[in-house]
Amino acid sequence: MREHYPDELGNDVAKALRRPMSSMYQRARILGLKKSEFFKLSEFSGRLNGKQGRNNWFPKGYVPANKGKKMLPGQYEKCKATMFRKGNNPQNHKLVGTISERSNYKQGSTYMYIKIAEPRTWVMLHRYNWENVYGPIPRGMNLVFKDGDFRNCQVENLELITNDELMRRNTIHNRYPEDLKKAIMTLGALKRKVREYEEHN
Repeated sequence: MREHYPDELGNDVAKALRRPMSSMYQRARILGLKKSEFFKLSEFSGRLNGKQGRNNWFPKGYVPANKGKKMLPGQYEKCKATMFRKGNNPQNHKLVGTISERSNYKQGSTYMYIKIAEPRTWVMLHRYNWENVYGPIPRGMNLVFKDGDFRNCQVENLELITNDELMRRNTIHNRYPEDLKKAIMTLGALKRKVREYEEHN
């Protein structure tokens, strides 16, 4: 699990272990295993192909069976007791100023957010802190973390860089040592060959 889970498809890992997917994911949580950033951003993960979960999407133009229909008086009376009342706040309501950590699995990113207004206005904490001191971020500039820790949203840990500089920083040629770069590229090539073989056999 520790060797294969971070960089391989969950379905492949489960098959190798001869375990159900649910059991495999449960074990991964117990062991504290997560998908690597390299895997999440790769084409192999399927997270960025726009097709994830497509079989469960409503088809374009789908019309709900109850569209335009009002609830019958008898049904309304039965449901009335459990309806939300005007101005009601749910149990998970967060106050203005609340800070939370959010992950965007589609983009493979995680950031801190702060609630700045009711009912549900949230903004990225690092952008909020920066703009409170220096004003709006100029177009074409990117706000990044100096130490790479997205939880450290102090202004002293933030800096603005251009799109070109951001691209150079994010390439594997700058992020990893030489031996690891070669391993990543070899692994990617191997996975492509395996995928090509499976598609033709």
